[in-house]
Amino acid sequence: MPLDSAYTVDAPYVPATLYVWKSDDPEAYLWTIAATDTAELKVLKAAYGRIKDPKNWCRASYAVNLKGKPVSPLGYDVHRVCAVGAMKRAEQDFGLPSGTAHQAMPLNLVLVNTFIGRRAALWMLRRAIDKRLV
Repeated sequence: MPLDSAYTVDAPYVPATLYVWKSDDPEAYLWTIAATDTAELKVLKAAYGRIKDPKNWCRASYAVNLKGKPVSPLGYDVHRVCAVGAMKRAEQDFGLPSGTAHQAMPLNLVLVNTFIGRRAALWMLRRAIDKRLV
C-alpha cells in the first residue's frame, strides 16, 4: 500500500519485552504481560503482538477466516484480525469485562487500520502503550 511507507518512525521501537502470538496457542503472549499491568494495557500489548506480523493482520473487517470471509474476532476460525479485532480477542482471552477494549482503543484506530494500514495502526498502539507505561 503506497501510504504505508508514509508513516515511519524516526527511531526503532524497542519494547521492554517481545510480544509473541501463535494462533494455535493464545497463552503464548501472556507471559510478557505483567500482573501489575492495567486491563487496558494488557489489551493494547496483546493487540500489538497479534498484528505485528503482517500475516496475522487484515483490513476492513474485524477478522477473516482462511477463505477471506469476515468472521467474529471471538470465533474459533479466525485467521487474520484488524487492530480492533485483536483488541476484542485479547479482551476475551484475558477474561476482562466487556468494554475494556473500547476504553483502551486509541481515537480513530478503526479508520487508520482500514484506510492507512497496519504500520500506522501499530504506531497508534505503541503510542497508547507508551502513554500508559509512564
